[in-house]
Amino acid sequence: MSLLRNIFSTKHGSLPKAVLSAKGIWPVLTSLNSDLRHVVLMAVNGESWLSKMQKAPVEEVYLFEPEPAAYHRLKRTFPQFNCRQGALSDRVQVDSYIHYLDSDGKATQKLNGLKDQVNILVKSQPLQAVWPAQLPLDLLVIDRGFTPDKVLKGAEPILSEHHPMIVFQWSAYATATHAEATWALLQQLGYHVWPLHKTNGTPLSQAAFMALPKGPILAMIR
Repeated sequence: MSLLRNIFSTKHGSLPKAVLSAKGIWPVLTSLNSDLRHVVLMAVNGESWLSKMQKAPVEEVYLFEPEPAAYHRLKRTFPQFNCRQGALSDRVQVDSYIHYLDSDGKATQKLNGLKDQVNILVKSQPLQAVWPAQLPLDLLVIDRGFTPDKVLKGAEPILSEHHPMIVFQWSAYATATHAEATWALLQQLGYHVWPLHKTNGTPLSQAAFMALPKGPILAMIR
């Protein structure tokens, strides 16, 4: 954590230019912290993240994927990771998860050129209930298929103790209510947020955050 404090001792907490010049989210994250060993990914449904992690010194990766076909594919492709079918939330419950099929019949979160919309029921649970108590957490990634407020609420004790980096994107169904709840929790825990898309490295203001900016958002303890 001392590394992160040194990075964010810069004026106004802006991200350093070396970070902004990194190509892709994973290089940005590893340039901020090269020791990302304990990671939770929720519904990322992307082999690019996991392929990079295969080459990194990670020790524990939990992957939560609600879409059945994607779950089985990822479990087969990355047997070394702890793949779980389901989702994260602030309580144990059964949620309705919407995913889309593109023109080739593959699951996607893009809202253009859709072939079909599918509702599936998935078990959701707090991260606190499944993450090993003896392990720290270095990174939490929440894909845009879910709004982050409930996921963060269910992980609040872990976030408070370990202060992992958090990356998320707003879903197409995110509202000002989701943004308000997410901002309040991040502020309560001492986090600051930065956009990772077309950014000069300056932290987001509350007004900018409430506008639901597109692209990935990074939250860190400054």
